[in-house]
Amino acid sequence: MPTDIAPAILAIALLVLGASFLLQSGPWLSLVRHIFAKPEQFFWVAIIELLAGLLLAMSYNRWDTTWPTFTTLFGWLMALEGSLFLVAPSVFVRFNRLGDDFIRNYLKIGGAILLLLGALLGRFALGN
Repeated sequence: MPTDIAPAILAIALLVLGASFLLQSGPWLSLVRHIFAKPEQFFWVAIIELLAGLLLAMSYNRWDTTWPTFTTLFGWLMALEGSLFLVAPSVFVRFNRLGDDFIRNYLKIGGAILLLLGALLGRFALGN
């Protein structure tokens, strides 16, 4: 797979996830609560996130003022989050103390941010 397609795929994924967080915050809240209750069931998700993040980060590995730097940074953040979940899942379980309204609002704000980032990355990645 050519590395030039990764930012376009990432942009589409961010747009879909962002829309899902905004429009389906209830099911996402249920998933978050399920993860908090039994984090060991989601180790495979953390492994996939770690591998996908490393693939993005190392495929681009750019640290300048151009748009591919976003893909590199996003990849490293994904790898860091996946690693943190694998090494210290208790860090995430602490979020279980937060109320449902807070988590639902967090998901909606996150969804809006993902939509914005996906749109910006798509604009630059597709050159339109």
